[in-house]
Amino acid sequence: MFLTTLKEFCDSESGAISLDFVLLTSLVLSFGVTVAALIITGVNPVASGIHTVLMPTNEFSAKFVGVDD
Repeated sequence: MFLTTLKEFCDSESGAISLDFVLLTSLVLSFGVTVAALIITGVNPVASGIHTVLMPTNEFSAKFVGVDD
């Protein structure tokens, strides 16, 4: 039943169906943008914490030990 209704919706060329399609598409896009904004606000603190750990340092404190040492 749903597939037949969906097929009729896609095949219809009337103005009301076009308006419905535009409204549904804008609703889906706005939902996606909202979800992306919520995810970004949660990821930023984690990313900044990782950034401080991965920052390169100017000092290299390792000591190389040779075979004779």
